[in-house]
Amino acid sequence: MLKIRIVPRYALANIVLVTNVFIWYFCAFDILKGIVTEIGLDYFDTFLVWSVNFSGAAFSALIGAVLANKIEKRMLLLAFWTVLGVFSSLILMLMNFAVTSNIVILSSLFGVSFGLGMPVCMGYYSDSTTVENRARLGGIIVFINGAGTFILLRVMMVSSIFMHALILAAWRGSSLTVFR
Repeated sequence: MLKIRIVPRYALANIVLVTNVFIWYFCAFDILKGIVTEIGLDYFDTFLVWSVNFSGAAFSALIGAVLANKIEKRMLLLAFWTVLGVFSSLILMLMNFAVTSNIVILSSLFGVSFGLGMPVCMGYYSDSTTVENRARLGGIIVFINGAGTFILLRVMMVSSIFMHALILAAWRGSSLTVFR
């Protein structure tokens, strides 16, 4: 029986990159949901917030796919994407959530921060794993996403938006450790 191995360095980099962004997005989404609920936005404004978030993720993913084909050093795009996520997290500290337009801007920023580098991230995953190992590594990633989101949401049970911003920024920034 042929045993196909995963190169540990690439496997770890993939796990960190993919799980980091998904856990970050799930937690950012939860914070945004909490803001929308706490402010008590009407139906139209709530629809606007979520539409902008999902549209921002989708359109920025298309832009990311185009950039991925034009940029030779894709790791630089991944690093920029990570820093954008850190910046988006820290913006939470500066925003006045009594103004609906600020919530919409934050929603857009979270969506773009999720979608922009996703094509490059998934391309890196595809390029650095063999077809035979993708399911195994994917299973590990899905497990860590679920457990990590649960744990990070428990850590973020603090009520301060300032602490939420710092925790999210630190979490997103921690994926910079895979770049050498």
